[in-house]
Amino acid sequence: MATTQSDSDAANKYWLKPWLILLFALVAWNAVWLTALSVATKQNEFTDDVPAIYEEFLADPSINLSDRHRKVYGASVAAPGLPLEIAAADAMLTPRVGAFLMYRLTFAACIIVGTMLGFAVAFRRIAIPISKRDWLCTFWIAIVPVGWVGSTIMAQDDSFSTLWSGVALLAYSSLGPVAATVASGFGIFFGKPLMVINLLGIWIASAGRRWLVTAVGGAIVLAFAAFLFWRDGTNQTSYNVPSFMGPNPFGILHLLGVEIDPKTTRSLSAILILLSTGIFTLFALRQKLSFVAASCGLYSLFLAFYLGAMPEYEMWYLPLVIVALWGAVQQQQWLLFWTGWLHSFFANAYKVLYGFNQNFETAGKSGLKNWYAQNIGWDLQWLQILMAVATVGCAIAFAVLLLRRDPTKSVTPRP
Repeated sequence: MATTQSDSDAANKYWLKPWLILLFALVAWNAVWLTALSVATKQNEFTDDVPAIYEEFLADPSINLSDRHRKVYGASVAAPGLPLEIAAADAMLTPRVGAFLMYRLTFAACIIVGTMLGFAVAFRRIAIPISKRDWLCTFWIAIVPVGWVGSTIMAQDDSFSTLWSGVALLAYSSLGPVAATVASGFGIFFGKPLMVINLLGIWIASAGRRWLVTAVGGAIVLAFAAFLFWRDGTNQTSYNVPSFMGPNPFGILHLLGVEIDPKTTRSLSAILILLSTGIFTLFALRQKLSFVAASCGLYSLFLAFYLGAMPEYEMWYLPLVIVALWGAVQQQQWLLFWTGWLHSFFANAYKVLYGFNQNFETAGKSGLKNWYAQNIGWDLQWLQILMAVATVGCAIAFAVLLLRRDPTKSVTPRP
């Protein structure tokens, strides 16, 4: 049974109790996984990012504020303030719990706060969970794989972007589009630079105030571009990854044995991103999509065609996905609900297979490959291709379904 209008009206007054219940459950969920991981690994680091990047960040927290970032793989596209956030967490936590737990506690905290900001907006502006079905769906949304896998298990710094997207969502709902634009600007500098997509989502949803959003957002983008030019002497980044590292059309072709020149691949990726998001924007303006629906659609299409997009990149807009999925539950848009949730599931399944698959080269995963070859040995090539196709398909379907029927129309700035 769908939640009634009176239930929806009550959400503005009684949202806090279910929110606190969910907060407790989410903390417990992450605590269980962190405990199990600590026991299984004896707190020996097994990810690639910690030794390759984070230790460099801690050795020099200002590394992204100068040209010293070039010595670290991937740092040239990291947010300038991100190492400072990790260093602050290190100073507070490492002496007490050690580096292994410090990273995961920090990133899990970001995910939990960002997730709960998403649910705060969802419960206050759409509905509170009433029925057993509502509660089941609430918990199911809360444990969407990208959140706890990316933070508690894999220690991905994309968790900071979840926090900043949650702040931007709350700012939009409570204070309006300009405040959300400013909050997204902090996300660009302290989360991930490609959170600039938030600005386009805000612009789409802000009829009547687009000139002001354009002015503030444009100033933020220009400030970031000026910083990059001052630091590097160019606005071009050096972020180049193999296509097969993420579930995208080019990775699928690679797994099928189709060779494409890297320069051509990058050009095709850019063309597909511009074409798909441009068409989506035109339809989103016509349909008058909300900030949540517009941004979710833009991010989904971007990740579908972005060369080397990783599953953890969905963290960039996780709080918005939570609101969209909760709105879908209330309107019984089950196809929208499952495409949004399964996008994360299939993407993370791809990454697991990517770590085990011996049919192509993968730096930093030799230990996983050797273990799999010795203990299981099944050919994973076609299963990995299937996961990639499913991930891209869900991303595109999610964007299209949001255009057809926006389940988050009620998430608008308060008067």
